[in-house]
Amino acid sequence: MFKAVEVFIFVVILYFLVNFNAEAGTFFATYLFLIVFIFTINQLFHIIARCCSRFSLAAAISGLFLLWLAVYGTYVIQYDQMQKWAKYWMAWTNPLRYAFESILTLQLHGKIMDCSNMIPSGDSYTNIPSTSKVCAWLGASIGNDFVRGDEYLDAAFGYSFGHVWRNLGILFGFAVGFLVIEAVGVELFMSYNSTTDLRLKLIVNGKYEKLNGGKKVFTSDGSSADDEVGDEEMVSDFSVHKELSKVDNLNSAYKWENLCFEIKGSKEDKQLLNNINGYIAKGELIALMGASGAA
Repeated sequence: MFKAVEVFIFVVILYFLVNFNAEAGTFFATYLFLIVFIFTINQLFHIIARCCSRFSLAAAISGLFLLWLAVYGTYVIQYDQMQKWAKYWMAWTNPLRYAFESILTLQLHGKIMDCSNMIPSGDSYTNIPSTSKVCAWLGASIGNDFVRGDEYLDAAFGYSFGHVWRNLGILFGFAVGFLVIEAVGVELFMSYNSTTDLRLKLIVNGKYEKLNGGKKVFTSDGSSADDEVGDEEMVSDFSVHKELSKVDNLNSAYKWENLCFEIKGSKEDKQLLNNINGYIAKGELIALMGASGAA
């Protein structure tokens, strides 16, 4: 939701700053394509992050993918200028190509662009009638001092207005495909391990409560062990009891000690949590957030 609002603010500022097509339908269609494209590309980079054991490796591969997206989006290199193998493997599999085609076609569809540079021009050609001159832009026709937007896009990029909503379906297909690949990557390339014993206890009205008949210790392999704790053992034994006393209307809380969390990769392990102590009061939510915002 936050990203959708962020993109909307960006589109509003950029859209009218560069004097894009002011029609409401074109504006919201452009916003739709941007949202779907951003979600698709986010999933692509999630796949890279899931499948790489080191941040440096993920950053290097992401840089190569960014280069691929930019160069083979059919703007830097037009479709008819690509090698045959690049058309099939580098352009057709590029999500940016479909989003860019649709957004640009929506802006220029039905537009008439006046041409100030006619060919031939100059003092030696003043006697040539305008019906024998042509605009210097791609897609121009002889005798017209303008270029239609659809004809320009077809001649310059091979774009067609008929591809607009087809491209939206292709982008959704990319997004779903990337989600599936990410899910498979999580299962194949990531494992989790707790390196030390985790002691989880429940506090109710200032006293420990027994969990599952007193079994409250979870070892590194996920199994539980007996750790009987008397009901009369008080919160004052906790190092965080002062913080707990500050919580309003505290009826119950969970507290953990020596919490460790490790991601086991194919080559090396990465420890995310190292002997963390803490608590969570009733009605609160605690989440572990990464640099990218992933929980």
